[in-house]
Parts: sequence; structure tokens; C-alpha cells
Amino acid sequence: MWLDIANRYIEEAGLNNQVQTICGKALESLVPLIEFEKGTFDFIFIDADKANLIEYYQQCKRLLKSGGCIAIDNTLWWGNVADESFNDKDTHIVRQLNTLIHQDQEVDVSLLSIGDGLTLIRKK
Repeated sequence: MWLDIANRYIEEAGLNNQVQTICGKALESLVPLIEFEKGTFDFIFIDADKANLIEYYQQCKRLLKSGGCIAIDNTLWWGNVADESFNDKDTHIVRQLNTLIHQDQEVDVSLLSIGDGLTLIRKK
């Protein structure tokens, strides 16, 4: 259903030849993309399960060309990442991701306090 809505708006915008949608398990879908499209993406948006968030970041970064951007949603996790009393698995993973990105010398990063956090990452 959501893919149908996305495809409708892509078509209405006249972007059928520029945007491709893929429906499937994210990590499995990334394998052929990395094999055949490594270093070719301008933009990637990640809004996915927290359990695999670090893997999504690492794999998607491989798809980016220099100057390309990844946007990751939920990186403040409704403020839970800054509250030491929250120690659930998802909060811990988001904290790990934020630390990983902050220490990544291959990217420039900006964390926006929009909603529950949006991190913009530009590959150098």
C-alpha cells in the first residue's frame, strides 16, 4: 500500500525514469545495489528498524558517491539518547550509531532537532 502511494507521487512528479522503488528486506535489497551501484548514489534516506541501523548506515555509505548525502531519521529518539535513564536496546543502538557517525572521518555530519532528530551525513 505505501509503495503504491510512493509510486503514484513519483509518477505524478514525472520522475519515473529517475527514481526506482524496491520492496523487500532492506539488508537483502542492499546486496545487489552495492555490487552493481557502489559509489553512484546522490541521496539515501534511512528510516528503518533500529536493530540493523548501524549496518544500514555502513552499507548505504558504500553506495554514496563523494558529496552524496544520507539522511537518517529518529537520531534523537524522542530525547531518549540524552537521558541516561533510558537503557533499552533501541536507545542503545541509536546512541552507538550517533557515536559511530560522529567519529567517522569519511563524512561531515549535522544533527537537526526536527521531530525526534534527523542526521544529515555528507560523504567527503
